[in-house]
Amino acid sequence: MQIWDTAGQERFQSLGVAFYRGADCCVLVYDVNVMKSFDNLNHWREEFLIQVFLFIILLLCGMAISLLLKISVKLMQNILLSG
Repeated sequence: MQIWDTAGQERFQSLGVAFYRGADCCVLVYDVNVMKSFDNLNHWREEFLIQVFLFIILLLCGMAISLLLKISVKLMQNILLSG
């Protein structure tokens, strides 16, 4: 398995054919705290579908790293306090 992460950067757009060739699925990830991140999903979906020419599984994943950090800190506090 190979995972390619372009981080949504436009400079990787020209490498699309190499990135997408032979792909079995595509995971589109956006930051739930940044609306522009969500707005850009359609562009990347269209770009991917142009390159693959096949039916493909598309997964959408909303990430909230700030929320994960808060949960991690709280979890660590609970572990240390239960000590």
